[in-house]
Amino acid sequence: MSSNTYTLNLSQTEVSVLISVLAIAETRYTSDIKLFESNIDLSPIPQPQYVEALNSYKCRLSICESLTQKLINLPLITAGKK
Repeated sequence: MSSNTYTLNLSQTEVSVLISVLAIAETRYTSDIKLFESNIDLSPIPQPQYVEALNSYKCRLSICESLTQKLINLPLITAGKK
């Protein structure tokens, strides 16, 4: 196992909840990004900081999407089996 790989001891229900929470986060970040992009010229925040915040939201969205896919594709091992 590589140093950047972790084993999670999660039930199928816990994985489902995590996927749902990530889907909610994805929806929220997508909405926020659209709002940021539509108001970029109207913000009192200096544009470099505004773009930095927008990029941060895009990065978080990308992480949520990646985690969701990893959880969806996670091979589940039932109790008592290896």
